[in-house]
Amino acid sequence: MVYDDDDTRSWWSKDTVVAVTGSNKGLGYEIVRGLAKQGLTTVLTARDPARGLTALQTLQAEGLDSVHFHQLDVTDTDSVKKLAAWLQKEFGGFDILINNAAVQKFSQVYEDAQETLETNYFGAKTVTKELFPLLRSASPAGARIVMVSSQNGLLRRFENNYVKSKLRVDAQQLNEDIIDSVATKYLEDVKTGRANEEGWAPNGYQYSESKLFLNAYVRVLAGSLRNQPKDCPIFVNSICPGPIDTDMAAGYLKKMGLDRTQVRGLVSAEEVSKAVISLALLPRDGYPTGKFFTDGHEIAF
Repeated sequence: MVYDDDDTRSWWSKDTVVAVTGSNKGLGYEIVRGLAKQGLTTVLTARDPARGLTALQTLQAEGLDSVHFHQLDVTDTDSVKKLAAWLQKEFGGFDILINNAAVQKFSQVYEDAQETLETNYFGAKTVTKELFPLLRSASPAGARIVMVSSQNGLLRRFENNYVKSKLRVDAQQLNEDIIDSVATKYLEDVKTGRANEEGWAPNGYQYSESKLFLNAYVRVLAGSLRNQPKDCPIFVNSICPGPIDTDMAAGYLKKMGLDRTQVRGLVSAEEVSKAVISLALLPRDGYPTGKFFTDGHEIAF
């Protein structure tokens, strides 16, 4: 499937509620901003309340009064539960979840690997599971879950035979326990210093692995939702927004001995956010599920 970033067949209204994780800056912030400009009610979240409120005030100063803020630490189940309770109280549920929160640590240290997976993979799962009951699948376009991921997490980029044997199976056979067991094996290999020897992604610094597991989870989740009633669908997809000029990208370039001025192709977060927003807002007819997208095109996991 190919989708058009300029598709404007709007089905939403101010009553359509979107929650975006990790959205006080960078890509997440621009996703919130873009959605609010299109008239949706948008919930900005951040781990740091002060930074989140500052972002909220900046958006409101632009006249974007449909933006709301709630604190969220995706690695803290109690924090996620508080967001769920607030969404229920304020809106009676919501329509679109965009899991954007992520970290990248640029080291081979076990603790950093653990934090990266806890945020990028396990955190996204926690948010999805805790907020899932609040998704309004009976809304006109169904409910949507969008995972912001990366091409670095595509299975073909890994030389690890153990990973390929576990994750390169039919989506109906793949399950969370298998993915979690592979994630555990990865952390064990990092802890024992065997990550490179075992064929994990070179120079990925845990980010690639975390997105590999997230992409696999999308396949599992989408498969489990295929039996939803046709009038109450829930769609789930992942997307690689592309090379973004953000603090995370700057950190990676610094690690590689480069800076922004030496790299071609970096795109502003505002520009890149359009692809994520477009995927979230596609018309219901023919809407995909269980897919991975980049540059408006579906590509194989």
